[in-house]
Amino acid sequence: GIMLVYDITNEKSFDNIKNWIRNIEEHASSDVERMILGNKCDMNEKRQVSKEKGEKVR
Repeated sequence: GIMLVYDITNEKSFDNIKNWIRNIEEHASSDVERMILGNKCDMNEKRQVSKEKGEKVR
C-alpha cells in the first residue's frame, strides 16, 4: 500500500497530491491500495485545505 500525506496548513502540499497519484498510476501495480491523509489537524486555525476538499481526492 501507499500512504500519501499532505499538510492541511499548506495548500501547495495538497496540490502536489495530483502529481503523486499520477506517478503511482504510472509506476505502481494497478491494484495497489492508496490512502490519503491530511496532517497537522491540530492546527485547524491555520487550515488552508478544507476537510471537504481533502475528502474529494480520489
